[in-house]
Amino acid sequence: IDKFCDLYLKDYFSSALIGEVKYSNNKFDIKEFNNLVTSSYCIDKENKYLYAFSKSGFTNDLIKENKCYLIDIEKLFM
Repeated sequence: IDKFCDLYLKDYFSSALIGEVKYSNNKFDIKEFNNLVTSSYCIDKENKYLYAFSKSGFTNDLIKENKCYLIDIEKLFM
């Protein structure tokens, strides 16, 4: 598969945490989220929790989608 994710954690049962990290001056957008979703297809777990980490925040369209956990850099250091 030509897609990948930056973060992958799994348990012994049926769950996986899959994440993408963007450390740039551009906001994490819906296209990058869709790439994360595509990457998650190859993971054989019943419950998949998607996380997006971003230094510069997220675009409004991604925030409106509300289909993953959005973590900006300020939340990491609270």
